[in-house]
Amino acid sequence: MRMILGQCQGQEVAEKLTGMLAFVPGSRWEPPTRGAVTQARRRLGAEPVKEVFERVARPAASPTTAGAWLGRWRLMAIDRFVLDLPDTPANLEEFPKDSAGGYETAFAQARVVAISECAGHAIVAADVSGCWDGEQTLAYSLYERLEEDMLLLADRGFYSFYAWGQARRSGAQLLWRVQAGLRPYWLCDLDDGSWLAVITNPVVGLHRSQKDRLREDARQGRDLDPDRAVVVRVVDYTVPGRKGDHIRLITSILDPAEATAEHLASCYHQRWEAEICQAQCTDNYSLAA
Repeated sequence: MRMILGQCQGQEVAEKLTGMLAFVPGSRWEPPTRGAVTQARRRLGAEPVKEVFERVARPAASPTTAGAWLGRWRLMAIDRFVLDLPDTPANLEEFPKDSAGGYETAFAQARVVAISECAGHAIVAADVSGCWDGEQTLAYSLYERLEEDMLLLADRGFYSFYAWGQARRSGAQLLWRVQAGLRPYWLCDLDDGSWLAVITNPVVGLHRSQKDRLREDARQGRDLDPDRAVVVRVVDYTVPGRKGDHIRLITSILDPAEATAEHLASCYHQRWEAEICQAQCTDNYSLAA
């Protein structure tokens, strides 16, 4: 989403890159104005800017950045936000005002789902659509951008059995909050207070006997068909001062020796750093618009 900054910073960048041309004898060089940069950006279109973003967007935190890591994993978060767009015919055609919840909004709106680095606040992947597209739908295209040294945090709006499988295929580790309605099948308790469980694919429609067989296979250490069931580790806790707010996390990190339940619960709240990044993007977009 750093492309958002292009219109308001383009003039400054042009001045820094070409400012010396004004001192060449006989030169009539003048840096482009902000309006000229905006017009050129519109002529260019979205695809080249999108390609540049996908090539250069990378995490920014170093190995010594505080709060950037849990063990060997870089903390990342996926979240969503909504942008109010300029009231132009092109925007209204792509993002109509009735796109948010079935009611008319004051401005055309775009929904953005982004993966960002918690400590560095760097967005590394993003997708944009109208508000009629759900966050899970937009997220599917982003999971392939994850890397094996990442631990992706997500709130309960992103979980589905299919989404979990998509994200895990990237090789990244996951730590997601899930809704209270999810009923993992208990396998065993662990010393740190977390527990191992099996989650089955609700779309497959397994019978109770089939679920019991999968659970027994998991207990015996047999490989499970990832399209039918997965083994996860469950972390349950409450936050002091927030009465009745029970939080359930599931993670693909199964060994407490690699990350205890306390460490996982603590680092999950780093997900809120993503909101700081979103606020920065929203503010910068408002300046550019």
